[in-house]
Amino acid sequence: MRLFLSVCLFFLVSCGDDNFKKYAALSEFRVLGILADNPEVSDTNETVSLTPVVSDIANEGRTVTMKVESCVDPGIATGEEVNCEGEALYQLITEENIDLNALLGASYYTGAINSIDITVPENILANRSPIEQFNGIDYLVIFNFSVGGEELVRTFRRIKVSTKPEKNSNPTISSSSDISLSANEQALSLVAGESPQEFSFLDLTGEQKTSKEVYYLSWFTSSGEIENSQVYVDEETKITLDSNLPNEAVVVVFLRDGRGGSDFLVKKLP
Repeated sequence: MRLFLSVCLFFLVSCGDDNFKKYAALSEFRVLGILADNPEVSDTNETVSLTPVVSDIANEGRTVTMKVESCVDPGIATGEEVNCEGEALYQLITEENIDLNALLGASYYTGAINSIDITVPENILANRSPIEQFNGIDYLVIFNFSVGGEELVRTFRRIKVSTKPEKNSNPTISSSSDISLSANEQALSLVAGESPQEFSFLDLTGEQKTSKEVYYLSWFTSSGEIENSQVYVDEETKITLDSNLPNEAVVVVFLRDGRGGSDFLVKKLP
């Protein structure tokens, strides 16, 4: 239930079965995730590299404009608008054109695009409470993708900034993992490269406690349906492919740790 609720909140969708199936289906332009080489940093002017993973199968290669802005999180979790303009420590990071055909044409228009570097301003934890400093606050990075001035997708990525000595790092998909499909209905599973990390946090009384990450998987496909697209890392799900598999199809999986860390794998079929 904890995973089910967290996924519902994270993706801001109704949690009916039909909506999960729609969420897993790849066709129009989508941002499947944004990888950070360092999901958690100190407030010492550190630079984080962010890499969007997108899919745009239906349009078979085109040029999209990517605008990226950043600021201290204005309070999205408490209902504030996803908007950085006028917010503390605002930065316009880039506004550039991305040729999806050149970058992703060989992988069925699905995969990682240009990485961008974000320098997190120093001393953003100044004047914050000891609990906020240790547990961290979010530096927000907003991505706006458009074509011809018409918005396609607006999404965001949080970078955690904290004083914790042990920072979060990305989970990894095992090098032995692969997505193997040889029949119309096939089990899907994945192996993580390491066990979930333990991490410390301060509770509301300021007492330091320890918890453990929960790894989960997000599955996507351009063909057929996935039985359950959101599962724990040790759970298996199934994909039922279309009876007439197109010349090319793709399956994507994201491994997430629930704290901003992630890894992904793309498999082109057949």
